[in-house]
Amino acid sequence: MEPVALTLKNMKTFYLVSCITNGVVFTIGTIYVLLVGAMTCGFGCLLIVFPLINLAGMVLDILAMARLSRPPSASAYGFLRLVSIFDILCWAIVPVIMGILNLTNLAKPEVHAYFHDQPPSA
Repeated sequence: MEPVALTLKNMKTFYLVSCITNGVVFTIGTIYVLLVGAMTCGFGCLLIVFPLINLAGMVLDILAMARLSRPPSASAYGFLRLVSIFDILCWAIVPVIMGILNLTNLAKPEVHAYFHDQPPSA
């Protein structure tokens, strides 16, 4: 298997791990917010923003895995970078690590060339 294909496979795995972790954190965070909201007469429900960040991260990770299955393009490269940065902004530890690993993989010259040095399609 060539190095770029192996790197892309690893990136897909990293996005999958981040997606699963974001889903678990979203579920636990939503339950926590509902319990705190019930105990504080609704004021704790303002914390729902934090689990929603993980929900958005989960959806973006699913879209990133789909983008990796398509033919390479410069827009896909930019989207993958955006999702990796968003994973770093999620407040769970595992997506932060996966986002850093994906950004490291995207910075490799061969991966950059794979996404940018494609002939224009007619």
